[in-house]
Amino acid sequence: MASGHEHGHHSSGIAALAPLDHSGRERGESFVDPWAAHSAAAHDAAHAPVSLLAPLRYKWTLIITTLLVAVPLTVAIWALYQPAYRAQAIVRVRPIVKLVVFETPENSGTIPLYNNYLNTQVSVIRSPRVLNRVLELPAVQATRWFQDHKHNAPALLNESLVVMPRNKTELIDVSVTTEQAKDAAVLANSVVDEYIRFVNGSPGGDGSDAEGGSDVLATLSDLEERYHRELETLKTDVRELRRELQTSTPDHLLSQKIARVDQMQAEANTLDRDIMVVEYQLDIAQKLTDGSTSRPSSAPADAALATKSAYRGDAEWRRLWSDLKTSQLNLDLQRNQLGEQHPGIIAARKRVELAEEMLAAREAQLDNGVAPSAGASPEVLAATDPEALKRQVELLKKRRDVLARDLKSQHEEYRVLFEKAASLKEKEEQCAKQQELYDAVKTRRLHLDTERQRPASIMKLAQAVEPTKPDGDKRKIYTVAALLGSIVAGFAVAFARSRLTQSLHGARELATTARTPFLGQLPGLRRPQNPSPQERVAQAECIRMVRTALLQRIGHSKGATILITSAGLSTGKTTCAALLGRSLAQAGKRVLLVDADVRRPALRNHFECEPGPGLIPVLERKASDDAAISRTETDGLSVLLGVRHEQAAEAAELLADGAFESALRRWRERFDVVLIDTAPVLPVADTRMLARHVDGAIMVVRENHCRRNDVIEALACLGAAGTKLLGTVFIGSGRRSGYGSSYSYGYTYA
Repeated sequence: MASGHEHGHHSSGIAALAPLDHSGRERGESFVDPWAAHSAAAHDAAHAPVSLLAPLRYKWTLIITTLLVAVPLTVAIWALYQPAYRAQAIVRVRPIVKLVVFETPENSGTIPLYNNYLNTQVSVIRSPRVLNRVLELPAVQATRWFQDHKHNAPALLNESLVVMPRNKTELIDVSVTTEQAKDAAVLANSVVDEYIRFVNGSPGGDGSDAEGGSDVLATLSDLEERYHRELETLKTDVRELRRELQTSTPDHLLSQKIARVDQMQAEANTLDRDIMVVEYQLDIAQKLTDGSTSRPSSAPADAALATKSAYRGDAEWRRLWSDLKTSQLNLDLQRNQLGEQHPGIIAARKRVELAEEMLAAREAQLDNGVAPSAGASPEVLAATDPEALKRQVELLKKRRDVLARDLKSQHEEYRVLFEKAASLKEKEEQCAKQQELYDAVKTRRLHLDTERQRPASIMKLAQAVEPTKPDGDKRKIYTVAALLGSIVAGFAVAFARSRLTQSLHGARELATTARTPFLGQLPGLRRPQNPSPQERVAQAECIRMVRTALLQRIGHSKGATILITSAGLSTGKTTCAALLGRSLAQAGKRVLLVDADVRRPALRNHFECEPGPGLIPVLERKASDDAAISRTETDGLSVLLGVRHEQAAEAAELLADGAFESALRRWRERFDVVLIDTAPVLPVADTRMLARHVDGAIMVVRENHCRRNDVIEALACLGAAGTKLLGTVFIGSGRRSGYGSSYSYGYTYA
């Protein structure tokens, strides 16, 4: 049942509404498109936020999901997870300082290299020589751990063994972790025993005397001295090479030398091209000066020159001829180095074309009678003077020879520099390797010397005992984590279901979905056929709230006709109509309750009175109103019960003609309120046909039964039929009652 606060919240909005006239509209109300309201309501319902407590409505979904996830995870954790047991033994490595004559600060306390020696013992304990002897012991081979891991026992023992010296103490903790408590103790004690045998050189062991004797120390001392001499020699060579190179970074010096060689090589190539051009100019100048055609005409240049002998006396023509040949030579030289589409080739080709045009223009002037030029500028004379060209060729060749000697010298310097740089790099690498060898030999000698002098005594301080409980058993933690995860999964599934479901779960959701006035809420009954006294009292109180809101809605007008319907089946609308009719009669109203559900009449189940002919004979004018209307045990309440009709579809058509409208006019004159219990809106069209004849309609919605979209569509249908929705009544949770789960119209509906 809705709380008083909630009911007051909705009733306050109802009290402000204007009463209805007999046309079904509020006074001064304008028409609102029902389908536009339907679309807006559907949009608001689809985007309405879901409360965080919504998953609690699906408690069984939450509980079942939690159990389905938690039970397998818990069983798997306790069945598959094997707790590990850790056994620990303690070894003491005590430093000993022997006094010679007097006790002095220099020879008291911890001896030098004792910390190194203590850390070295950790590696000795974990060494393969000790662990392999442990695995050969009969006590170890008899353990279940060895039987289960026989093939990879060395690697597994190395992984399970933890050796850790305690900070600022003489103690070393040796622990082994296995799945069996007894095996962990056996392995830890065996490792410590074999280690002590190894370092003490007991019979059958491999003590430090065998490895760190005088012969080994002498050999290491000789190697240390020899490596030191070789290392000093290499360092001297490195310093000498760096002094010769005058740098510690020869790579940068090599880069500068390579750049200088490349520059000189480019200058030599340029001189070679200049020599070729000047020699070609010299050849042309000699031909023009001699005027001789005695050379074989097979050469293209000689043949072209012979054909133009008439112009050789003109100095300007000879200059243009020389420029043309020079441009052609440059074009040929560049074509060998660059492609045809290179910008340099294109520019050289244009220069050749320009020289040809200028030469042709000069020839045309000479052909037209222009006098040949006898003299020329110094530059032209130098370009056509054979002697000047010969001196220029000799000068260029001299420069090329000098540049060639310098280039050879630079190549030789680069080669020497490269060899020294390579030698320096090689010497530095040898020096680094030699330093590593020297450090390794020196360190090894110091370790062996420390072990040989035995600055400490080693003993087992604590025996490893069989542990009584696992080491860090995490099964309980994993179980708690699995339970929490299962609860989260259950809430997630329930939340997803609350988001996906279309059922209405409360009056607040109805207000958001329907966007219509809310008349009140009726509690659902656990036993509809036999309600308890408390349930009867609560039901009566709630129906009085609905009655009050309805009377405020319809005002004091006489003969108000109200249609009571629902969106779908089994919502309890007939029960709501019966309760509302009694409540209105108890308030002093003359009430007529009409069962207009011609397909499935159910109002007779709520009243004990003599059944009359029914509604259909009244509409067919086969029976009068007085004969069909029956009085009930409640003063002021009359009922017109329905009778199941064999031809339900034909009987429904009587509701659409003028007979029903005429009956309503008669009933308005006799009664204050006419309540009409009709069929649901969506399955059949009966209610839509009646809606246009009444003053208003009440929509009954049942919790967890009616779907949002169905309610919205039903409201839109009523609005389209021309009636005014007076409000909605929400029936709370509980077992189905009223219409009954067997309600059927003989049709299949979506």
